[in-house]
Amino acid sequence: MIRLSHKTLNEILTPIIVMFCFAGAYSVNKSYFDVGIALVFCVIAWLLRKIDFPAVPILLGLVLGRMAET
Repeated sequence: MIRLSHKTLNEILTPIIVMFCFAGAYSVNKSYFDVGIALVFCVIAWLLRKIDFPAVPILLGLVLGRMAET
């Protein structure tokens, strides 16, 4: 059996996952604007990852923000 390293798996899976994310963004409203918004958030996530910013506070803010306002 062929053994694949962690790096090889990431090189294969990441483009497939990104493709499905953009296809899903387009399929909801059939709008390229939604694909553009997904691309903008993709770039923001990449930049935050480059500066080692943790994702958990952002996710908590997005999920709990509306409940905290009411």
